[in-house]
Amino acid sequence: MDVVLLILMILLIGVVAGGGYFLLNESRRLPSGTGGQPVSIDSIKMELDARYQADIERLRAEARGAVGEIEAELGRLQEGLRTSAHEHDAQLARLRDRFAEVDGQTANALERALGELHSHQEVELSRLREGVGAAMAAIAVRQSTPETDKIAARKAEATAELYRKLAKLEMSFISLANPVLLPGEPFTLPPDLLPETLKWENWKDVGDAAYAFAEAFNQDRIYLDDDTCRELIRFIAGLRELMTTAIYPNLLSKPGADPAEVRAVLYGALEQLGHDIPDARERLERAYREI
Repeated sequence: MDVVLLILMILLIGVVAGGGYFLLNESRRLPSGTGGQPVSIDSIKMELDARYQADIERLRAEARGAVGEIEAELGRLQEGLRTSAHEHDAQLARLRDRFAEVDGQTANALERALGELHSHQEVELSRLREGVGAAMAAIAVRQSTPETDKIAARKAEATAELYRKLAKLEMSFISLANPVLLPGEPFTLPPDLLPETLKWENWKDVGDAAYAFAEAFNQDRIYLDDDTCRELIRFIAGLRELMTTAIYPNLLSKPGADPAEVRAVLYGALEQLGHDIPDARERLERAYREI
């Protein structure tokens, strides 16, 4: 609005200056009226006032038109500024959302990288511990003393003796369960049990061999490593259970018992024992080689 007032003042000053200049020229150019009659000052003033009013109205109309155009242009500028401000705010909001999304993705990626690094470090530390443990064990073995050599020799002797007794038990068992097998062959049961297998008195050697192995283990178990000792304890308990609950009772004739059912129970017990004995021998063999 200050610009509009300034324009109006400039126009008014121009009109006043133009009117004065026009009055001066007219007074010089018209010394007398039409037909040689002198022109009065009042008529000149009236004519000048009329012209002045006409110019004023024209200038007012032009000024109103200019003011309207200026106001219209100002309105367009304000609307453009308002639209630009809205677009700027929307762009800022999108930038904030994008920054938050990128920041969240970066945090997740950083957490995953830290987790992978931690897992890798744990794996490497485990490997390092195993390597250090193996190195210390190797150093301990190389730094043997007469006492440790004597204990190692006794461990090897006790393990070998248990192995021999277990091998004798296995051969006594195989000679009844499947006598066609040679020593060292994998154990298999024939489709039908042999008549010798079903005689109770033929199992005396197996029972004696089992008792001898258990007795030797009970005496020398202190020389075995912990895992071997625990496995042999389970083997002896399973051997005793099979012999006393499944094999011996089914070798004796039971009044009213179903022969097919008795043979099925006996067959399953023999098959189980034929797998347990080789597993125990393998454990003793591994323990002996480690010594």
